[in-house]
Formats: sequence, structure tokens, C-alpha cells
Amino acid sequence: MARRLETLPFAAVVLALAVAVGAGLDHRLTLEALRADAAPMAAWAAGHPLLAPLASVLAAAATAAIALPGAALIATASGLMMGTIGGAFTATLGATLGSAALMLAARMAIRPVLRRRDAPLLLRAEQAVQRDGFVWMLALRLLLPFAPFAATLIAAALGARLKPFLLSTALGTVPAAVVLAYDGAALGRGEAVAANPLLGWPFLALSLGLALLALSPIIWRRKVRTG
Repeated sequence: MARRLETLPFAAVVLALAVAVGAGLDHRLTLEALRADAAPMAAWAAGHPLLAPLASVLAAAATAAIALPGAALIATASGLMMGTIGGAFTATLGATLGSAALMLAARMAIRPVLRRRDAPLLLRAEQAVQRDGFVWMLALRLLLPFAPFAATLIAAALGARLKPFLLSTALGTVPAAVVLAYDGAALGRGEAVAANPLLGWPFLALSLGLALLALSPIIWRRKVRTG
């Protein structure tokens, strides 16, 4: 009975995702749909300066919590409504809260299963996360800006603690959120934007460089030990 209760939150996430996809919400999270709705969204945000940021946070949190495909477009929509800085901030805040909820639900469901397995590599990975969780999770988040769901599940499987997860997710989400919100602001000005800016080589190179920078304390410590 206790085991079943542990899986309920993650089961609820899966059910919510199935309902959202069945309702076609993922098809609304496309650049084409956002471009078509750009003018009314910008007008609504201008007329509701307090409600628009709240809606952005809630939308980002909800889509991140259920790992809805196309959730990155929430940051683009936020940039469209509130500009690059405001959109990036609200999208990052919402994505961090939603990812934390997903991580906790997945950790309760996945961890007991993995801990029963005799896997030395998994054990070493768990120990690394327990020792330097913030650094590893920040690097993971930076390396997978286009797959935040995967980063969250990996953190959950390795038993990430909530506080370092929140901090690393918030910091690691910022670069992608800024790029997407910038595109949203450009879309609001009627400019052309790339369909998948997070998959372009400039941003991927930046992500790799930031991930290596995040890992530099661990790399330096190991170099000192072996030197």
C-alpha cells in the first residue's frame, strides 16, 4: 500500500500529460500558432500588466510539471507579452517550480525501484550527486536545454535534493529562457525568428561552454588530487 501511495503523484503527472495531449494542447504550443496569436496576446498583456506575469508563471509551471511537448514556447510567449527580461524571468520561475514538482513526484516513484538494483555505475552516480549535486545538475541542465524533462528525470533517479535542484534548475534555465524570450519579443515586433533556436550550433556551443564552466570546480579538484 505504501509503495502504491508513493507512485500516485507520478501517476497523476502521467495522467495529466495524457489529458493535455488528448485535448490537443501540445498542438497549440507551436511557433506558427504563437505567430498567429501574437497581436491579441500582446494587446491582452498590455491591458493586464499584473495578470500577464502571473499567467506566464502558471503556464510555465504547469507545462514543466507534466513535461508537455513544446513547453519551451511558453518562454517565447512570455517574451512576446513582457519583453526579453520580464519574459525570461517569469518563464524561468515557472519552469523551476514545475520542474521541482515533477522531480519530487518522479523521485518517489523511481528511486525505490532503482535502489533495489545492484548497479555499481548507478551507485557512483548517486554518490556524485549527493556530494556535488548542485554542480552536476547545473551542468546537466545546461547541456540539455532542449530536453528539460530528461534532465529532471535523471536528477530524480539519482536522488537529487530539493534545494540544490531548485538552484541549479533556476540558473541552468536562464540562458535558454533569455534566448526564447528574446525571440518572443522579436516576434512581437513582427520580425522573423528561428523555429528551434535551442538546437542551433551557436547556442549549443554556448551551452557546452557554460556546462564545462559549471563543472570546473570538480575538474580542478580532481586535477589537484591526481597531480
